[in-house]
Amino acid sequence: SSASSSTFWRGDGAWAAAGGAMTLLNSTTATGLSAVNYDNFSATYDVYKLIGSSNPGSNNAETRLQVRKSGSNDTSSNYRYIFMSAEATSGSSSHSTTRGWGAGSIQITAGSSYSSSHPTVFDITIYNPFDSTKQTAMTVHTGFYYPSNSTWYSWSGSVWCDSTTGGDNTGISLFSSAGTVDNAKMALYGVQK
Repeated sequence: SSASSSTFWRGDGAWAAAGGAMTLLNSTTATGLSAVNYDNFSATYDVYKLIGSSNPGSNNAETRLQVRKSGSNDTSSNYRYIFMSAEATSGSSSHSTTRGWGAGSIQITAGSSYSSSHPTVFDITIYNPFDSTKQTAMTVHTGFYYPSNSTWYSWSGSVWCDSTTGGDNTGISLFSSAGTVDNAKMALYGVQK
């Protein structure tokens, strides 16, 4: 390569093509959705990032995830997750764990506020979803306000999709346990190999 607006000078003294570490595959800015479905997993990337915020349309509803296969959610009871939880109220703080084993979906909040001033935020990394030889795994970080007990939460943990749920996934779905997905501002990225 030679110098141009699409190259950069590497530390070893060679010109290389410029490019980002992540590629935007899909994004959503909307409200009143039954779910946010992204069917963008392929052999092009091994790792994906789902980053964003939303609110449930129904107060105190949980935000959940399921992987997708050929345009449909995988609802089988093969989801396993464990999250460390830090909780804070106006007068105290504590910590605990939240888990699911053989669950039909991945619960990423205990319940969330429907108020747009209290968005649920999330940063989810998805590993090898399209690979038929590996079980899909995820690391999940969420922050949310749960109005029924006036508590702010920070969850951090991991997910394992077992059995047939684990491989050959073509997408992911984010939805609410009750009502719609509101104030959605999120994006799915493919991480460069």
